Amino acid sequence: MGLANFVLPLLGTGRPTRRGSVTRWAGTDLASRIETFENREDFEASLNGPVTVAMFSSSMCGPCFLVEPKIEEMAADFANSGVKIVKVSLTPGKNAKALKPLYSDMEVRELPTFIIYKDGEVQ
Repeated sequence: MGLANFVLPLLGTGRPTRRGSVTRWAGTDLASRIETFENREDFEASLNGPVTVAMFSSSMCGPCFLVEPKIEEMAADFANSGVKIVKVSLTPGKNAKALKPLYSDMEVRELPTFIIYKDGEVQ
């Protein structure tokens, strides 16, 4: 079951409209649609929209890199729907000490992990 199947019922809307096929992401504005957080405080402050999808990942995670282009495409598809997609990225040696407690609190055991928030509450 795709992530959109979890997000759309929270919005109470149908499927997002597509504006063509997105095949390239580098050098486009798609990456700018996803905010990346490297600390808990900024991440928690970002949970102010009606629906937020948080992708918990790491710079050392191969599957995270594989799924990221599709997530960027979804961010573009949902941009006008009130859905915000954010990424919390753990980087060993840089922000691991700051983010490990958040990953533990959210019970993130595998990467990537997606958690959906509605009005700041886990769904």
